[in-house]
Amino acid sequence: MPTNFLMRTNKPWIHTIFRIGLLLLVMGSCTRPDDNCECGTVEELGHNENDFTLELKNRCSGRVRTFVVEEHVWGTVEVGDEHCDFDNAPW
Repeated sequence: MPTNFLMRTNKPWIHTIFRIGLLLLVMGSCTRPDDNCECGTVEELGHNENDFTLELKNRCSGRVRTFVVEEHVWGTVEVGDEHCDFDNAPW
């Protein structure tokens, strides 16, 4: 006779719910060590007479922010690239 509480029940759906909940808890509490919240995905490139801009979507928060960058930086990235802005706090 099993001594485990979950094994004593005749309701197999409880086992499934418990296992799914445990899996979600474990997955939700893990973060990748290489996540850098100062980095994001380039959503849009822009420029006018004076400024070159990158619109980045933060990889941690999902927020979108526009950064003014130098022309040589602006010319090396494309939409969809990862870019980090280490001069600013995570947004």
